[in-house]
Amino acid sequence: MLKKNFKTIKQSQAFSLIELSIVILIIGILVAGVTQSSRLVSRMKLASLINLTRASVVPTIADLVFWVETTLPESFETEPSDGDRIAKWIDINPTSAQKITLSQATENLKPIFDSRTFNGVPSLRFDHLAPSQLKSQVMSSGNLFSVNQSTIFFVFIFTANSFSQATTHTPTPFFWNPSSNDSRVSFHIFHNQSCIYDFFTNRLTSSAPDSTHSRAKKIFTFVKRPTYAEIRDNGAVVSSNASATSTISMTSTYDLRIGWVGPEYDQARFSGYIGEIIIYTRGLKIDEIRDIEAYLSKKWSIKVS
Repeated sequence: MLKKNFKTIKQSQAFSLIELSIVILIIGILVAGVTQSSRLVSRMKLASLINLTRASVVPTIADLVFWVETTLPESFETEPSDGDRIAKWIDINPTSAQKITLSQATENLKPIFDSRTFNGVPSLRFDHLAPSQLKSQVMSSGNLFSVNQSTIFFVFIFTANSFSQATTHTPTPFFWNPSSNDSRVSFHIFHNQSCIYDFFTNRLTSSAPDSTHSRAKKIFTFVKRPTYAEIRDNGAVVSSNASATSTISMTSTYDLRIGWVGPEYDQARFSGYIGEIIIYTRGLKIDEIRDIEAYLSKKWSIKVS
């Protein structure tokens, strides 16, 4: 009787081990399936973003001069993976044969490719501690601006930084400056104290508390027409100047720097994510601006006014 019970228990244990093995196998199959499904969903979303970008109104609007973004294969030398450092961010403007490549040769200064922050839309992560920077020297023959006009669309997220609001050189994710080093003849986005658009004497300032921008997804639009300038924050006009009549010299070479101005302004280091930059050498009409903001809104899941 005891032998019979022991045999039954042994068989029961053996059966339990078989069952356990089957359960483990099923779990493994399910996990693998979920992982593959997740990758498939990511791939499908990226394909949709690529189609959205290629079909956008951006290249159909006249005077496009510069366009960098993060979804198209041609935006980078090779297809990046999450966490890769980016040495070159390539202008994809299809209307110009003269491309502008933003680059960085120093490994620890390269921004990092991030595929998660913008709800699955890739972006470049910049860190003020490194600091991260991409830059290009642009010849006068390839100007990003005309003498009295420009329109710039900038998609980004600010994150925390280590600099006080009182610092002279607050973090600057975008900086354009001619070789003359006249800081008035430039374009900045400053964190903490304000958002500033310099076009010689026509400086626009859109003051906002730190919490307004910190970790918020933003589409900033900067418009300069011959006699008018404005800043738009997610589609809403937050600063304007109806007497913006100044012009700037476009005869010299100049630097375009993303993420960090450089050692001459060492504290102007940006922490955050940059997704897309579009520049026209003309002050676009309001319907053109809204068309591009609508495209960026859909692509980056940012609500615009």
